[in-house]
Amino acid sequence: INSTAPVVGLFDRIGSAASISNLNLQDVSISETSTTKTQLIGSLAGISDGAISNVHVSGAETISATPTSDGPLVPGFIVSGGLVGLTTPTSTILDSSSAVNISASGSAANLPESFEQEMVGGLVGKNGGTVSGSSSSGAVNAESVTTYAGAIGGGLIGINDGPGDNGSATVAESFSTGSVSIVNGIG
Repeated sequence: INSTAPVVGLFDRIGSAASISNLNLQDVSISETSTTKTQLIGSLAGISDGAISNVHVSGAETISATPTSDGPLVPGFIVSGGLVGLTTPTSTILDSSSAVNISASGSAANLPESFEQEMVGGLVGKNGGTVSGSSSSGAVNAESVTTYAGAIGGGLIGINDGPGDNGSATVAESFSTGSVSIVNGIG
């Protein structure tokens, strides 16, 4: 997939009434170069509100994006995961895996006060739902051009909390064996 869309994946969004199970995606290749305020990228879906079970992906994601902003101190975001970019509180990921290598680099060229943030994870970029019995093995590399917000990365999940930071996200019996490299951020 070569895209400039703000939400990228096999499915842009998996709805709350939807479920996807028993699926293998091999040699996934995503190249994202969007300039929208927020980019949500995942091999399966950019956003998931639904149920994902026994889904396995392998491949690579390359994100070289220049997010825009609504004004000073309003960040542009890159949220990328090997399986799903962003999960919401109604989302569940069970017995699934990602062997996707992710390389994300943002540019603050379009942003006031050089403010952009990346949330990158081997399985999920930002988790607001439930992840259980799942794993990731791909390498996560994220580089932010700014130290103000910067890059947040993890082998399994980039950041684990819900929309609005309500703390509703949970992870159980899951692991990562992939390497993590973060420049200007937290890993």
